[in-house]
Amino acid sequence: MWLKCCYSSWWLSYGVHQRYNYIFNYRKWFQHDEQPFQDCCEQNNMCYLYRQRRPRNYCRGYRIPFRAWMFGDPHIQTLDGLKYSFNGLGEYSLLRVSNKTTNINMLEVQARTTQAKNANGTLINATIFSAFAMKDFITNTSAQVELASDEKTLVIYHNGIDKTSDFQARSNYSLTDPDLFIIRNSDNQTNQSVSLTFTSGVDVSVTVGIRMLAVTVSLPEDFKNTTVTSGLMGVYNDNKTDDLTTPNGTVLPENSSERDIFYNFGQHWAINTSLFKYPKGFSNADYTDTSFVPLFIDKNSEIYKKALQICKADDNACIYDYIATGDESIAKATESLDTEARDDFQAARNTAPEISGEETIKIIINQTTTAILNVTDAENDTFRILKQQGSEYFNVSKNGSDITLSIYLMHSNAVNISIVANDDKNASSAEFIMTIMLCSGCSGHGNCIEDNPVIRTENFVLQSCNCEDEYAGDNCEKNLDGCRGDPCPGIGTCLDLSPEEHRARNTSFRCNCPLGYVLNNATFRCLDINECDSNLTCEHSCINTEGSFKCSCRSGYQLVNDTQCENIDECSLSTYKCKQLCNDTEGSYTCDCYEGYSLESDGSCTQNNISSNSVCFNKCIGTAGCREENGQPVCFCYSGYTLKDNSSCVDTNECLDNPCEGACTDLNGTFECSCLPGKKVFQSTKCVECDEEHFGEKCEGDCNICNEKSTERCDKVSGCICNEGWKGNKCETDIDECESASVCSADEICENQNGTYECKCQSGYKKEENKCVDIYIEAVIRADCINYAGGYECKCRSGYKKKGNICEDVDECANKVDGCEHTCVNTDGSFQCECFSGYMLGIDRKNCIKMKATCHVVSNNSLLRKVIFQSKITTILNKMSLQLIHLKIKQVFNMADSCGFKDGDSIQLIFDSVPHQIRDLSLRACEMHASDAKCQNLNCSDTCDINNGTASCRCKRFYEFDPATNDTCRAIDNCSPNPCTNGTCQNVTVSFKCVCEIGYKLANDKITCKPCDIYTYGYNCNMTCDCVKGSCDPVKGCICNAGYIGVKCDTRKDFCAENIGSCDNKTSECVNGEQNYTCVCKDGYFKTESGSCQICLEKKYGKDCSLTCPCKESCDHISGNCTGRIRFDSSGKYK
Repeated sequence: MWLKCCYSSWWLSYGVHQRYNYIFNYRKWFQHDEQPFQDCCEQNNMCYLYRQRRPRNYCRGYRIPFRAWMFGDPHIQTLDGLKYSFNGLGEYSLLRVSNKTTNINMLEVQARTTQAKNANGTLINATIFSAFAMKDFITNTSAQVELASDEKTLVIYHNGIDKTSDFQARSNYSLTDPDLFIIRNSDNQTNQSVSLTFTSGVDVSVTVGIRMLAVTVSLPEDFKNTTVTSGLMGVYNDNKTDDLTTPNGTVLPENSSERDIFYNFGQHWAINTSLFKYPKGFSNADYTDTSFVPLFIDKNSEIYKKALQICKADDNACIYDYIATGDESIAKATESLDTEARDDFQAARNTAPEISGEETIKIIINQTTTAILNVTDAENDTFRILKQQGSEYFNVSKNGSDITLSIYLMHSNAVNISIVANDDKNASSAEFIMTIMLCSGCSGHGNCIEDNPVIRTENFVLQSCNCEDEYAGDNCEKNLDGCRGDPCPGIGTCLDLSPEEHRARNTSFRCNCPLGYVLNNATFRCLDINECDSNLTCEHSCINTEGSFKCSCRSGYQLVNDTQCENIDECSLSTYKCKQLCNDTEGSYTCDCYEGYSLESDGSCTQNNISSNSVCFNKCIGTAGCREENGQPVCFCYSGYTLKDNSSCVDTNECLDNPCEGACTDLNGTFECSCLPGKKVFQSTKCVECDEEHFGEKCEGDCNICNEKSTERCDKVSGCICNEGWKGNKCETDIDECESASVCSADEICENQNGTYECKCQSGYKKEENKCVDIYIEAVIRADCINYAGGYECKCRSGYKKKGNICEDVDECANKVDGCEHTCVNTDGSFQCECFSGYMLGIDRKNCIKMKATCHVVSNNSLLRKVIFQSKITTILNKMSLQLIHLKIKQVFNMADSCGFKDGDSIQLIFDSVPHQIRDLSLRACEMHASDAKCQNLNCSDTCDINNGTASCRCKRFYEFDPATNDTCRAIDNCSPNPCTNGTCQNVTVSFKCVCEIGYKLANDKITCKPCDIYTYGYNCNMTCDCVKGSCDPVKGCICNAGYIGVKCDTRKDFCAENIGSCDNKTSECVNGEQNYTCVCKDGYFKTESGSCQICLEKKYGKDCSLTCPCKESCDHISGNCTGRIRFDSSGKYK
């Protein structure tokens, strides 16, 4: 379990437990720790749910980690705060950590010192830190940090692999493996800094100072109890009196002199087993000088007095560095670090105050509420209370360790209230955040409840009101609306009752029913009264209707005064079917014939046989017949005709008398009534509406033809009214909305569906808040997934190449693309350069620099050469100070040579003559002298390398021995044969480089030119296409699909603007499509087979002329309003 700490300004706000450490297991941390927090607290207002599972931890009793400091001409502040100086020259154990129970070595940090220089570059009698090596033995993880040769930058190794180039290339560099996290800190001006954190919690931070390194090391506080620490950093146990403990357990007093610390403590921590990585041919001995004696302060010297003018009297570190270097800037830098180390130690020893008390407080608006809290301080320091969030809403009073918060809120907006306790050492408690349970007071008509809060944030809850039955509203400020929610279903009307009536009647509403209905008190529905059950009003029959009734009459009668039935005189209305005579009867009529005619069953009359003596014989030819009247022949016509000139019958236009309720059409001998669409003829002359199953002319249209799923309703006039997205007489045809380009945005794809459409995001996008946004793809192992508009491309990281679905290592050394001056060693995902024996890597980590070790310095002394070696060697060495002996060893060696002694004899004489503590150094000096002699004897034209004691001439990388001389080096033509695939090879100073054509990119192997992926183009594929509707050409960029333009193909082409006049603006409008335009007929027009738009035919109107006019004659072809005029003339031409 890990603890994430949150900070507000400079104080600790609170912590929260997390399952995973984000440094060492980022993916699981993000999935299980960070994502829930983002979802609940950042993206949604549900942080209270997160806090139920992950409650706050206020880190009470927390102290900042203890840190040991090492800086300047080595000045050390141990983990327990002891300060001392140690100027040993070599490699030392700073810290060793072992398990207290098992005694197993857990971790070690080693330091390297080198002789210091003043501003002029002259060596001085002091040392500085120049490198640190560290190893976690439990995880077998190691790291090394060195001061580079420029004395301004850092050299970084991780598990023996050089990471310097990557570290220097990125100011935000970080490296994470399962056991170590390395991060480049924000550079302070020009000073580089790096932090190295192990999974054990040990943190090492190294910073570049003025020609030196400074380091801080912090350990988890529980190491005091679980581990044993030793080394120059001391014993970590809150007791600085034992910090000067030697490896054999001897403890020096904490007030020991610098000389005692140097000889009797510091030198004893010289390493036996090195953690450092050395240049070829070098070892610990090349960096160690046990004979070096540093400067010890003489308080009577003039320079000491001058140092006191620059430094504080008690700042021995500053004083020492000024005396040693004469450089005020170094002294001041040391003073600053010394002050920081002291403040850091004091802060680490101080425990911050703690605030305790009830975190949740209940508050009523416009009422003062108090909260009593308590502050404790482990060191009993005085403290003050600092208001933080919501300071304007509360006052603070203090009584000893008790503090009282008087809180007054006058509104219901969410607020946070918090305080911090700050002691007189400037240590601050965790921020104490109140959780506010706010009640509005409910207007005196209710009480607050915790369930279903109105507002809920992480630290604020506006409680909801539980109102009395007669009141409502968030604050119970309203009378209960009894009619809310329509408690009176159907046709009843609701009457809201006042709170007093509500309380008296025990109900908040009353339902009133209209006339013709009665209230059902159980369901509050108004039920229809069947008036026909007791109706005595209707003369013939009663038909019950919703809320009323209506009277109806038997056939042959018509309703008058809504209740009475009177006989219909069919004879006078000419609605009978008799040919000659009509006799009205009650409720009907009968047909009859003139004398001399016989009545047939269909109402027609057949003439009887007539004699020649009849007055009608051969009379009334051209009429319907002849009848005798008063002895005279009388001509007559059939019903519906009128006698003309007593000789012919002409049709009677019954329509002139307006017999029809609807339209009247005169026919030969009769007439016919018709009704508007949506109605049909009833009782010959009346019109009644179509029933629910029929529509149109004469109600002959069958509503059952309408497609059930795509029809909104069946209109009594027009028939099937289609749902949106459908068309056709039966609503059987889907409308393809995608034919119009305007329905979806440019970054969407329109997909037609039955009755509708859907705007879907293109591949690589997803819908968020009704917009298409790019899908982010998380990076995979050894690859970085680059997000592009509508897609992504996972590319192997530098140093890897793709093989199938994995990224495998590129062997830069085999490909000869490393640029190393001497030798190249391939590593996973990279490479590192190494140098021949006697060389070290330069700042660029590729070129090699000749090294000179301390033991190489030879200073000839003519006086010594005049001394007889055998008799005087011991005397001379004894007269030398210890610090000069190491400078004279090789002089003695040279003198022995001049006196004719053999090398072996010379070495033995030296060993017999010098102090024991510098014999190893002497041997190393002689070894290197011998090595130099071997290389000098070869007289190499380029470089010399020594392997296993054997020297050989070598050529630098990318050079070879000239076959003509076999001892000089010549440059190799690395471009023959061409190593570049799909590219051009160019020789450069070291190695070669491959150049790719436009549309290609140099792959990570640096020798293959690969075509640009589908998202990039241009030189080295460094341009991004981001094509919305188009494809990416590797040379030109976006090639747009038909219908789209723009750099990103994100703008629809305006075909209508390009084809102005192609559509008849009077009858149609131009609509842009995906790849063309379409002339869409306006309302009141329909498209003909030729593609033109024509005005609606007679009695049709609306979109696509699909609606029928509800008019006797004609209607407006757009609105359907009746016009009363014929739209077309007799020839069919529009008038």
